[in-house]
Amino acid sequence: MLKTRSLVLLILGVAVAIAVSLLAGRFTAPVDAVPSSTSAEAGFARDMQTHHSQAVQMSIMVREATDDPEIRLLAYDIATTQQQQAGQMAGWLNVWGLPQAAVEPPMTWMTRPTLDGESHDAHSVGNPTHKPRSTDGPVTGG
Repeated sequence: MLKTRSLVLLILGVAVAIAVSLLAGRFTAPVDAVPSSTSAEAGFARDMQTHHSQAVQMSIMVREATDDPEIRLLAYDIATTQQQQAGQMAGWLNVWGLPQAAVEPPMTWMTRPTLDGESHDAHSVGNPTHKPRSTDGPVTGG
């Protein structure tokens, strides 16, 4: 009887220790910042979707207007690549839980700092000390 009771207490102790460890990890883990609907990240994603859609439309127009197979292939490649990238930016907004439609005029985001405090002002263009951000994936903070 004493052996069974000790075993049960040991199992309960291990279970409690595991639960406390998991909770401690959950509450002490860094939380990635998510852009707001009016952030530079969200504005960029929305405005670049529009820009890429325009490139798709132009590429289709060129493809339909030429008989040159190389130009048709190039136009097709541009259209499919630009459409994929527009979809990727729509995906970022979806992951961030933000609406696809902008609540402000286009390019308003250019006046705001990014999540890491960088600015998009005219002084940063061509400035050798300005460090461009990576565009490999969505910005989720950090």
